[in-house]
Amino acid sequence: MSEPTILHQKINLPYRYTAGEFHKAFLHGLADRRIVGSRCPACLTVAVPARPFCPECSAHSGETMDMEPRGTLESWSTATIRGVTRTYGLIRIRGADTVMLHIVDAEPSALQVGLELAPRWSPEPVPEITAIAAFVPA
Repeated sequence: MSEPTILHQKINLPYRYTAGEFHKAFLHGLADRRIVGSRCPACLTVAVPARPFCPECSAHSGETMDMEPRGTLESWSTATIRGVTRTYGLIRIRGADTVMLHIVDAEPSALQVGLELAPRWSPEPVPEITAIAAFVPA
């Protein structure tokens, strides 16, 4: 068997994203240091981030709502790449029926399902997911 051919490339992929009503509410909420979800009027599922359609029954979401800025760790994965260890977790924001993926800044040995987390906000209030630098133990 021959050695595999490995290509190291960097792909620049410029794009422009136009946020709809619900994602816009979520992003602007982040800039205000708030977490915004949406509630389905049909089945009452609460989704975070806010979404235009219910992930459970596909009905059009009726309203956005501010969520408590706390959540619990549902699952996580930690990897060390080029000497940098980073943990990504699935976080269920309090009151939500869905989970969101984000960086968790905690010692991997301290992580457990149900660990209470809070956002550590970035210094710059921007309408981007990076407005939350990471979730940290509450």
